[in-house]
Amino acid sequence: MSPLITHELLKNAMSYPSYVEMVRDFCARRETTGSEEFRGEFWVNMMIDSLARIDKSLQSATLYEETLQALAKQEMPITWLAITETWCIDSAHSLPIVYKMSETNPNIDMKIILRDEPPRVIDNFLTRGSRSIPKIICLDAESLVVLGTWGPRPIELQVKMMLRTRAVNKLLRKDDSTAEDRAQEILTIIKEWYKGDNTESIQAEVIQNLMY
Repeated sequence: MSPLITHELLKNAMSYPSYVEMVRDFCARRETTGSEEFRGEFWVNMMIDSLARIDKSLQSATLYEETLQALAKQEMPITWLAITETWCIDSAHSLPIVYKMSETNPNIDMKIILRDEPPRVIDNFLTRGSRSIPKIICLDAESLVVLGTWGPRPIELQVKMMLRTRAVNKLLRKDDSTAEDRAQEILTIIKEWYKGDNTESIQAEVIQNLMY
């Protein structure tokens, strides 16, 4: 169990619908969550794009029959604790699907916390030393023992994009003049990959990593 993940933390965490409404409110104010480096116009536009993706997925994305069958077998109460920020485009593609999965079984409770808010739970669940999001932690609902994790992306996409996104993130933090153009190129590749995959990898990997 991570000592940072307590029943009090989970009690104060957001439900996914509450998180979506928070994103909507931040979009209306053109403000973002996260540390200071994620407060510029680029990140605001990322957040607005993410909200559009969330709304579309919640309205139209469907779960595969094999996914529904696997979810129905979950008998032990578990919590899926998702760590994200409002501007995260990968979260926008994956978390609506994970939420829909959690809604099919009362033994699965999904909660949301922000990466950059104390107590910075993400620091216990780094991806190759990086605070990559989203990260979803599966917990025994009673003991809070960590049973598994997933994220920040489906494996195929993560392998394809990891080095590119790290390089661009460094440029964005340095305010490099070429960073935003390169970031847009990467975002296009990411969105096209998700579109072609049609949530199949997300559903399969969540079942594999977050079901016990």
